[in-house]
Amino acid sequence: MGEEKSRIAVTLSEQAINVLDELVRKTQAQAEHTLANQPYTVKVTRSNVIENLLMQQTQHQGGSTF
Repeated sequence: MGEEKSRIAVTLSEQAINVLDELVRKTQAQAEHTLANQPYTVKVTRSNVIENLLMQQTQHQGGSTF
C-alpha cells in the first residue's frame, strides 16, 4: 500500500517562515519551468519542501536520523 502519512505541528520563527516561503517560490518556479511543455500542474507547498529537506538530510547521514 501507500506510504503512511502523519500530521505534525511545528512552530517556526518569522525568519524561518520567510526562508521556507522563498524555498517554496523557487521550487514552484523550477517545477513550472521543468514542466513548461507538459499538460501537468504542480502545486509546491511548505510541507513538500520540508519533507524533501528532511529526506535529503536522512540520505546524507546514511539513513540515520538526527
